Amino acid sequence: MSRKHRTMLVLLAIALTTVLIVFGWAGRHAMGRTSGEPTPSVVTTTVAANPRPSKTDPTLRTRDVQRLCEQTAPKVVTSYVTDSPDRSRLLDEYFTAQATGRNVPVSHIKPQPAKQFAGALNVEQPLGHAVCSVNTGLQSSPWMLEFDWEGTLGWRCTSIQGPIQGAYADGRL
Repeated sequence: MSRKHRTMLVLLAIALTTVLIVFGWAGRHAMGRTSGEPTPSVVTTTVAANPRPSKTDPTLRTRDVQRLCEQTAPKVVTSYVTDSPDRSRLLDEYFTAQATGRNVPVSHIKPQPAKQFAGALNVEQPLGHAVCSVNTGLQSSPWMLEFDWEGTLGWRCTSIQGPIQGAYADGRL
């Protein structure tokens, strides 16, 4: 890859990150959340992490999207990228059955470099839809998650996508 192409990719990544930050700020501002920039919650993880929420994670049932993105989204990514015996059960709890990216085997996901995952709200829409980002220590960009509110079930992840570089095993996605 030529230097010109690498420079273009870096600039594109910076522009995309900037756009997502602006949309997140604008969404919070439009929804009356002008109290300042939130401090993202941090979830500690290790390669041997065994995330075990209650049978129904209580954070899934609150309509507070800030809490969803800061507390629950890091748990969702942790359960998604961690090879644990109860991964299938956790995916069933956090994701819709037809969620985009849900069926990627853990063997196709690279280990994430961070020991702590941090989540943040990017976009909140009034009709029960939220877009969250979770930083797992990859320098290229965060994992992106979309959530929809589903009546009696609460929030469910409808899409998960890792960064193009560093999230997935080479040639596996």
